[in-house]
Amino acid sequence: MPDSLFTELKRRNVFKVGVAYLVLAWVVIQVTDSAVPALHLPEWINTAVFFFGLIGFPFAIFFAWAFEITPEGVKRDYEVDREQSITNTTGRKIDFVIIGLLVIGLCILGYNNYSIRQSNTTDSGVADKQIVNSQSIESATGSSIAVLPFVNMSSDPEQEYFSDGISEEILNVLAQIPKLKVTSRSSAFAFKGSKINISEVAEKLGVKNVLEGSVRKFGNRIRITAQLIEAESDNHLWSETYDRELTDIFAIQDEISTAIVTALKSKLGLEIKIAKNESSSVNLDAYNEYLQGRFYIEKRKQQDLEKALVHFDKAIELAPDYAPAWMGKAWASAFLSEFSYGNIPNDVAMARALPAAEKALALDPKLAEAHAIMGLVQGYAQNREISISYYQKAIELNPNYAEAYAWYAGQIFEFPKKRLELREKAVQLSPMSLLANVNYGYSLVDFDQFAKAQKVAEHMLSIDNYSFAAYSLLSAINQGQGNPGKAIYNNYLSVQLNHATNSKV
Repeated sequence: MPDSLFTELKRRNVFKVGVAYLVLAWVVIQVTDSAVPALHLPEWINTAVFFFGLIGFPFAIFFAWAFEITPEGVKRDYEVDREQSITNTTGRKIDFVIIGLLVIGLCILGYNNYSIRQSNTTDSGVADKQIVNSQSIESATGSSIAVLPFVNMSSDPEQEYFSDGISEEILNVLAQIPKLKVTSRSSAFAFKGSKINISEVAEKLGVKNVLEGSVRKFGNRIRITAQLIEAESDNHLWSETYDRELTDIFAIQDEISTAIVTALKSKLGLEIKIAKNESSSVNLDAYNEYLQGRFYIEKRKQQDLEKALVHFDKAIELAPDYAPAWMGKAWASAFLSEFSYGNIPNDVAMARALPAAEKALALDPKLAEAHAIMGLVQGYAQNREISISYYQKAIELNPNYAEAYAWYAGQIFEFPKKRLELREKAVQLSPMSLLANVNYGYSLVDFDQFAKAQKVAEHMLSIDNYSFAAYSLLSAINQGQGNPGKAIYNNYLSVQLNHATNSKV
């Protein structure tokens, strides 16, 4: 019986179909692995292709056993007369298919090995021309600070955007100081609305100092209270209360930022003076519209991005020469692309974003965010080299700009080592960002650093128990470790959570 079964399996080309399927699946997986970063597609696509390739194998074997290809079409095996069977001819054709697929597979394997050798040999040569200098990659020296969201003490909850804006503007000023490590907005604002323990927050954010405060707006006046705390000792290094007319809000921001740097000066050894805010003459109503736009754009949901765009347009209408408003318009337009968080055709979204980014840069060539957003726009338009140059400039202007490092890394997939370094820097600056963490985790998997990647995934779940991105990373880790069962299970959880929350990282 076993010999008869083996002979029948061989006659029906079941073995050849199985080999052909496995080789084809391997080729598709290799092509997908290269195409995903090149086309800026989500990393979970690799897992999905592997999953569907795996479950398709038994179906291929079943159809090879149960059906036969004849000149009249596909028929059930028992419907074909043995004397009229052409399985031998079909088998020879399958042999040619297998040979062809093997040739393609060998070419892909050779190309991948060549690319790896090239990336390793050019890490200190050609790559350096496209990578931010080593000083920018290294961990920030000197002291460090996180600017927590200032509490809105106004009676109107709608003023929440204003208190957030004050915090963010102070953060932006401090972030431009090279020797001062400043945690990104997204990570600092992760603690918004929660009861804060300064030492615990500082430990999670990896900083030595924390700035917190409150904002109370009444009529045309504003009171800002700020205090700078050394986390380890819980000592108040500096505190101050400002009562001002709302018309001089930029002067208040400069005043607070200067006081903070002065308080840290002895530790940092800084001799840097903070430049006066060039936006001091901006129409206050336009500034309020801009702050509301920033409030909504940080939520990264389509409906919020649409609201943000409305506010940025209003800010531009009130103050046509206000560069940050044009930057915000470009940012929201780009994020509304079908390739990002919206559903607008990418070419349409970029046609709207590009002139806004150009206008922002024309108005303020030193606006780091405008350079980063232009890099984002050029990247979506597949202008990779141009995109890279804008990211480099953004980091030069603001060494603490976490998003610039993360977006930059997405453009250099052929330099995996440098991409890992950039993503690690993004996590250092924004440790609470799920996007920064998951990208860093995938880069660790690329280098078989599974233990580190596992810790990243666990950290992500500590931030959000329902993070589909964390389970997608766990799937990639298990796949890399040769645990296909766990990989499929975690991928299933990732897909289900993604559908349940209808969100993107």
